[in-house]
Amino acid sequence: MADDYYVELARKRAAEIEADKAEMLGGLARAKAENNEFSGTELIQGIANCEQELRNLNQLHADYMSAKNPPQPVPLSREEWRARPVERMSADDGLLVARNSKYGSNLDWNDPNVQAGYQEMQRRRGRGE
Repeated sequence: MADDYYVELARKRAAEIEADKAEMLGGLARAKAENNEFSGTELIQGIANCEQELRNLNQLHADYMSAKNPPQPVPLSREEWRARPVERMSADDGLLVARNSKYGSNLDWNDPNVQAGYQEMQRRRGRGE
């Protein structure tokens, strides 16, 4: 995800806000030492604003990431799965059908024969068969 322009911008902005907040915390310590109430109240408000900006930025980032990764589809019931037409089945559905076979009960995607069959299916689909 390091190549994502928006994520990188958000990361840089978060670092800037954190630096501003750290600077204000240092200023607040100085204001306390000098007993400067006016400066202290301004800095406290600035720190609160920085924290709110960080919350907003984090929420925006979370919204962006959830939009990039849509939620997983709701699993189908056995009856819904059986009613699905063959044209709408995925390769995983095909593997589930093959597992019902007498000889295919232990098939998975790591099996070289399953991989070869999937590649053949992709070639045929590419040819329009």
